Amino acid sequence: MQGKKILFGIIALALAMVFAFMFVLAPIDVIAGRITFGDYYSKTTLSAVVLFICSAVASCCFFNRVGKKALHSTAAAIIIGLIGLVVAVGGNFIMGRNVTDSIAILSMTGVIKGAVVSVVSTLIGGFVAGFGMTAFDFGNRTTKKEPVHVVPQNVSDGAYVSKAVGAILAFLLGGWGVHRYYLGYKKQGAIQTCGFVSLIIAYTYYMTNFIYGRASTLVEVIFVLLFLLYGVVTSVWAFVDFIRILTGGLQPANGKVYSENRPQQVQIVQPKETASDTADAIAKLAKLHEQGILTDEEFQKKKAELLAKM
Repeated sequence: MQGKKILFGIIALALAMVFAFMFVLAPIDVIAGRITFGDYYSKTTLSAVVLFICSAVASCCFFNRVGKKALHSTAAAIIIGLIGLVVAVGGNFIMGRNVTDSIAILSMTGVIKGAVVSVVSTLIGGFVAGFGMTAFDFGNRTTKKEPVHVVPQNVSDGAYVSKAVGAILAFLLGGWGVHRYYLGYKKQGAIQTCGFVSLIIAYTYYMTNFIYGRASTLVEVIFVLLFLLYGVVTSVWAFVDFIRILTGGLQPANGKVYSENRPQQVQIVQPKETASDTADAIAKLAKLHEQGILTDEEFQKKKAELLAKM
């Protein structure tokens, strides 16, 4: 089940990145004359909706439910989900007007800034909404007909994860932090995902300036360099994780070993006693009884125990 959730989360995150690009490129295409204002509005609206849904799905797949027991309720899920929706809609509404004004005066800087802020606010809102939905614990819902006996579990209880899968995810999708989600390190995975998003923002900004030949201000250069530096650091961190997984330095968060190192479970089957074995045991008891070592009561009791095992 955990593997399927991670897979759905990866697919949702990939779709979110695709529609984030579409959202940022839409106002640029308007200035370039490739699409009309009507196409721009329909394209950005669709991209924002899909981006919000995909980021919410990814959040549900990558994160656990809310930690405090008081928040494990429908009301908490709705409230947190509404907060995420307000963040997403509010960011798009505020920055949408700025982007429209920037398009009217053909300001590429204003267009890019507004589109990037809208994308970031939609992503944050989607992740918050998805995190709120994790307050639902569908897996542990039971009927009231039968009482449920809760058995305390160790913190290390959990599914075994594969070392090979973790290494492959770190090598291919390490920049997204997918391997960290797979191993159970959700917070570190979120930090690495943000690093990948910062690389996309820096690359998009640089390419648009390069294509349209616009010079950047000092403040813009500093911000782009910070985004780039953050993305590079998380990418190097992901590569180090890949090496650590191969060498065994990075273990699963649940405290268990990798499935490749899981000890073989040997089931010991004790042979059943046969009738001849029971007869021999009774004969030995009779001999002890004749010798006076066992009393009549002890002899009858042990004899009854042996006969009950047959």
